Amino acid sequence: MKKINAKWILAILLGFSANLVLAEEEQDSEPKRSGKEVAEACIACHGEKGVSPDPSAYPHLAGQHADYMVRALLDYREGRRKNQVMSAMAQNLSDADIEAVSKYFAKQDGLVTPRLRPAN
Repeated sequence: MKKINAKWILAILLGFSANLVLAEEEQDSEPKRSGKEVAEACIACHGEKGVSPDPSAYPHLAGQHADYMVRALLDYREGRRKNQVMSAMAQNLSDADIEAVSKYFAKQDGLVTPRLRPAN
């Protein structure tokens, strides 16, 4: 049996790791969409700029915390949160899309809930 040269092993490992880096770069080269572009798909139910025309059926997204929306969309996409429509919508979103649309809605003016007067 021939001895395996350490230089050949190193060359093979370096070639393998270079292919992994190139594969990651190809995945990252997907065109990035703005939050407003991603939100176009949300308007039909959640309303223009995230102010729902029917909040009893579809929640307002305007002014919602971005980190909350990121978690909710990831949970819909991964099946940890159940809603047939939202799960299907989230399946088409990349991580970058989820970040962008969450930040977009968080920056919109949300509805203000009036405070109740404290009881005397």
